Amino acid sequence: MPEGWAKLMSYGNNLTLRTRFTVSLLVTLLSATTGVIAQPLAAGNSEMKSSSQQFCFPGRPPGECKSFLVLDLALLARIANSRSTNSITFHNGHKLTGDDFGVAAAAQAEFGLMINIAPRSALGVTAVGVLEQYRDRIGGKLRYRFWEGEHLSIDAGVGTFIPVNEDKFVKTLNRRHWIVGSLGLSQRNAWQFIFQIETYLQDFPENRRTSAFYSGVQFREWPGKLPALFGLLSAVAVGVSSF
Repeated sequence: MPEGWAKLMSYGNNLTLRTRFTVSLLVTLLSATTGVIAQPLAAGNSEMKSSSQQFCFPGRPPGECKSFLVLDLALLARIANSRSTNSITFHNGHKLTGDDFGVAAAAQAEFGLMINIAPRSALGVTAVGVLEQYRDRIGGKLRYRFWEGEHLSIDAGVGTFIPVNEDKFVKTLNRRHWIVGSLGLSQRNAWQFIFQIETYLQDFPENRRTSAFYSGVQFREWPGKLPALFGLLSAVAVGVSSF
């Protein structure tokens, strides 16, 4: 078995029961919410247009709706990182070894609300969760969207993360002051290219700043029954593997 797949499988097996249950619950809740909201919006599209669309899903430019739900699911590849730490030497001479990055892939979910504040601009906030080997994290972003025509849009985000579910080695690194910035380009509501940069401080070496660069595909604001089905299957798979 290739080393990368072996690491990835080992990571899945090492997730705690609480973390897996939480992921299962969140995926199901977000997906079910999206499916419930999307179907009435699709069914009553003509009625919403006549009532100026106070709220819509998927998101649309000003003039078509005033506010919209955001549900973004991204598959990211870590294309570069500024530094890596494989060992820690304490003042008493004790040495601890480990891996602070692991498999160069991550899954990210964002859920939130945006409001069209100008003819071509929308502003909002999202809650964010990232699953990555040794580096699971949660946080939030301030999101901005620039509507360039009917189908093209540019998304920018800035926010902060806090680490969760760390192993002993990564916890000892004590990552903090985590800042994230992202930029996405979308042709339609279905998907977009996304670029993301994360930077943080850690204790070893002392107060060292490290940055990681990601690129990937983000599936945006899935309508209809698809997210609900995806969420159900994901929840079942995660739940079964927890026991």
